Amino acid sequence: MKTNENITILKNILCLACKSTKMVKLDINHENYVTSDCNTVNFNPSFFICCECTLIQKEINSKYIKTTKNIYDEYKIYKNANGAEQSVFSKNGLAKSRSSKIIDFLMNNFKKKKKGKLLEIGFGNGSFLSTFSKLNPTWKLMGTEFDDRNKKNIEQIKNTSFHHGDITSINEKFDLIVCIHVLEHIYSPKDFLNNCEKLLNEYGKILIQVPDYKKSPFDIFIADHCSHFSIDSLSNLVVSSGLRILEIGNILIEREITLLIDSNNIDQRIQIIENNNSEFQNLVTKIENLFLIGDFTLGVFGSSIAATMIYNSQKNKIKFFVDEDINKVGNKHLDIPIISVKEIPKKSIIVLPMKKEEAILISNRLKNSNYKFLY
Repeated sequence: MKTNENITILKNILCLACKSTKMVKLDINHENYVTSDCNTVNFNPSFFICCECTLIQKEINSKYIKTTKNIYDEYKIYKNANGAEQSVFSKNGLAKSRSSKIIDFLMNNFKKKKKGKLLEIGFGNGSFLSTFSKLNPTWKLMGTEFDDRNKKNIEQIKNTSFHHGDITSINEKFDLIVCIHVLEHIYSPKDFLNNCEKLLNEYGKILIQVPDYKKSPFDIFIADHCSHFSIDSLSNLVVSSGLRILEIGNILIEREITLLIDSNNIDQRIQIIENNNSEFQNLVTKIENLFLIGDFTLGVFGSSIAATMIYNSQKNKIKFFVDEDINKVGNKHLDIPIISVKEIPKKSIIVLPMKKEEAILISNRLKNSNYKFLY
């Protein structure tokens, strides 16, 4: 790179990430590059660094687009291992598949969630999805690619569907989106992240892995990598995209950045609060309407915050609290007895003050003809 005294700010090149015009051309002149599937290619791209977000990047012009298209048309993932997934070695020399290492990390963050929906963008030959399915057979999976050459691989994986084309055409929501060595190929990474966010469930997360050019000095010579990230430039991209960083660093593989993010959409968070308030008001209305239909005894499941809120709205109508905690049963809360499930009087209606999904599980578990649940 040129010295600070000789730096020229270019106004006719836009940063791929932040669209800044404060770009500096780097003095890198080579003709021999490699592809990300380990072939050689004759190529001589122009390199720039953004003075605003610090992203190092190649210029996207007609020559670059043509070159990368030729690379992808002939692309053969893990060809030196006959398609077998890359192994990752620990400092002690112990080998573990990349997918297994990533999945261990993810499941720690998802607290071993038994059911969920996962989307892998750029699934390659399906190694990650295959491993994930074996370890989490009750999850519903989807893999998407820009072509359909590995469609059969994906459709053979349990509970897995195949998608071909732009992710904006996907009409589902996911708990987890995985992008392993994808973002460095994307011409508009900010738009890509924003489109990923739109596919997330309420508490969904996105996992991204990219090379770290500071730890992997040969990354800039990979022809089909248009962005060359550091932790700083990747962090800048995520924050400017309105997303929230949960974890970032050389966490799993020393030469790569692992990033876990979720939505930081203020409008979405406001909507969650408004929905929660609306659900509470609807439950109160249901309770009030009960007294139009006949005689019964009204109780509330639990004896903590949610149950107290229901009591506050119906002070003279709540006759008892029901709790499964033996340390609470037999005591009083707000001068009302706390009883066990076995002590629920006949013809009672028990209010379940919680999210519908949780309420359904409890009502199914404690189903009894002597009383009913309201949620």
